[in-house]
Amino acid sequence: MTEPKKGLSKTKIGAAILVVILAIGVLLFSGVLQRPGVTTMTPTTTIVPSVNQTLVVDFTSSPSSVDPVSTYEIAGWGVIQNVMQSLVYYNNSDSSHIVPVLAESYTVSPDGKDLTFILRKGITFSTGDAFNAYCVWYTFYRAAVMGGAGSYSYTVDLDMSGVTAEELNQVNSTTNMPPDSLLPVITNSSHAISVPNSYEVHFHFNNPFPDIWGWMVAAPIMDPAAIGMHGGVVANQPNSWANLNPVGTGPFVLQTWVQGSYMVLAANPNYWGGPGGGVSPKPSLSKVEIRFVPSETTREQHILSGAAQLAIIDTARISSVNGSAGVVLPDIGISNTYYFIPIDVQQYPLNITLVREAVVHAINLDQINQIVYHGLLYPTAGVVPYGMLGFNDSMKPYAYDPTLASSLLEQAGFPNGKGMPTLSFYYGTDYPESYSVGQIVQANLAAVGIKVDLKGLAFGEVLSLDYSTSPQSRDHPSLQWVSLTNPPVPSAYADAVFTTGNSVNLGGYSDPMVDKLCLEADGTLNSTLRAQLYWETSNIVYNSYSYIFEGNMKDFFPAQFFVFRTNVHGYYYQSAFSGLDFSTIYLS
Repeated sequence: MTEPKKGLSKTKIGAAILVVILAIGVLLFSGVLQRPGVTTMTPTTTIVPSVNQTLVVDFTSSPSSVDPVSTYEIAGWGVIQNVMQSLVYYNNSDSSHIVPVLAESYTVSPDGKDLTFILRKGITFSTGDAFNAYCVWYTFYRAAVMGGAGSYSYTVDLDMSGVTAEELNQVNSTTNMPPDSLLPVITNSSHAISVPNSYEVHFHFNNPFPDIWGWMVAAPIMDPAAIGMHGGVVANQPNSWANLNPVGTGPFVLQTWVQGSYMVLAANPNYWGGPGGGVSPKPSLSKVEIRFVPSETTREQHILSGAAQLAIIDTARISSVNGSAGVVLPDIGISNTYYFIPIDVQQYPLNITLVREAVVHAINLDQINQIVYHGLLYPTAGVVPYGMLGFNDSMKPYAYDPTLASSLLEQAGFPNGKGMPTLSFYYGTDYPESYSVGQIVQANLAAVGIKVDLKGLAFGEVLSLDYSTSPQSRDHPSLQWVSLTNPPVPSAYADAVFTTGNSVNLGGYSDPMVDKLCLEADGTLNSTLRAQLYWETSNIVYNSYSYIFEGNMKDFFPAQFFVFRTNVHGYYYQSAFSGLDFSTIYLS
């Protein structure tokens, strides 16, 4: 994947809690609201887990990469987070508490600007290479130097200057210890990250940052020795070996991967075992066989027959599968997964506000909800999704009004669409519903005289096209389907999608006031003030007609409907975990 667009200054903010955080976890000022209907999936009756069992899973398509720095795809992250681990993680489904994982404990300075981790000892990667503080330093700076699509989780609000690829490539022995000549760089306390010894890491922020934990949970630590043996770090370039070979400290290892066919994750025989609270425990499953099955009919047959215990089912088939004997769609309530259509605000004539206003009112979003999503889409709008600080349910998606749309087009100088160039709508071929959305958008806009070509690519390839072409170019998507599942903190949506040049700002939207408000919200500890700032931001974006807001999906695990056989237990919903945590799942 090509280098993503650059975000706001990486020096803008830092850690946000003004008290010492104990290792058992603490209630955070993350601004996540309690969502009705969201519960852990642990059964109330006592069920004895089976041992040495294989979980068979039907997914739609194979990941393009399993390097957390190079990919932004849910498919890749669903594998990454079962193989690799971060310093901390949410207490499973409870996004109000953080618990240490690779860290043993952590503290925050009184001014909220310095975050210190004390690491667990005796942990090794699946390769047998040692895990230590230098691996943490290497991982974060590797992301900054590579600049890949997933680097944002590592670099957000840190000044990552001052370290080169050449220096990173010196931390590559099996002990993962740097040479003495590199210690002045690694121990330099003026850098964003410094390592005073093998089991202590300091993060240095310029300002408090209430959402830092939401990003920390999505920053898996990598094995410098393994990467060093296979191409090392090259500035602004992906590592082709790391794209296909995830190495981590987690409960599973990648045993087999037949591209486009299947993948097998095996329980890590050398796994150190997760901390208390059930986070990343030693798995009950011996293997997870992930099959890549593009056929909707075949996936449905597999889950109904029991040939698969877990399958991704398309929205059109949910009603027929859910409730069938031995099959269940978990009731998790309204998810964090946010659907919207970015409009390329720099591409003529979408750079004209009246034209964009016409487009948003020409599209029948209720039709999309009923026909494509079968009423499972909860209509929302704004810069943060449902359930997060700053969300306001009074803001709804734009009303469908083709008469108004036609009038606006005429005012803009395009009566009945005359003189309008053909627009492009890009959909993800690995997300079948996105094509159906595109068909409705195409028909709705044709009704007011706007022609739209539908163009399909794998979702990751659409993102690559976004990053590699200028928004002013006709080659850049005019409109596109986007499903976004990020950690459950408001900046993961407001900053990433709406601030100038950030990673998911795909339509080239830019407003200095939006940038200013988000920057202020990021460094504000007062939750009431933060909510007000996000609400002001939402109003500016909403009145710019730069995004077609659809809403949040109900009963939706990250990016897909996961349907389970009733003998599958122990799963939970957490949007920071981009898929399923196989370490907590067991079969009865």
